[in-house]
Amino acid sequence: MITLAGAIIGLLGSFLPDLLSFFKAKQEHLFEMEMMRLQIEGQERLHTLKLEEINVQADIAEAGALYKHASRPTGIAWIEGLIGSVRPVITYCFFGLYASVKASQMTLALSALGGDWERALPAIWHEQDQVIFATIICFWFGQRAMMKLRAGK
Repeated sequence: MITLAGAIIGLLGSFLPDLLSFFKAKQEHLFEMEMMRLQIEGQERLHTLKLEEINVQADIAEAGALYKHASRPTGIAWIEGLIGSVRPVITYCFFGLYASVKASQMTLALSALGGDWERALPAIWHEQDQVIFATIICFWFGQRAMMKLRAGK
């Protein structure tokens, strides 16, 4: 009986190095698979960062193209002043037009409602007016805030 047990132990003992090398190879394969997974994730992140960099470069190029006229001075002061005043002048003109239309509407509403300001004001100030007002304010002041935010990075 001891002989039989010794033979079985000897037989199993001969398989022990192969069994250990199998587990070692399995661990090495798992390690390699994890490394490949991490490399793939790293490549994906790198790709995302490169795309973001390309988008930022495109934004910079677009802004440069939009303000290209300012980088090439003409040497004539009144022309440069005119070029620089186009957007503000258009803004002032449309604001003046909008304010005069609203003043006319208020005059008509006050005369129709017998001078009742509490009913006339809500009658001329609609949701569309709020949208227009918010859009203009956010454009002019939001643009400056975004420029300051970008400069801080």
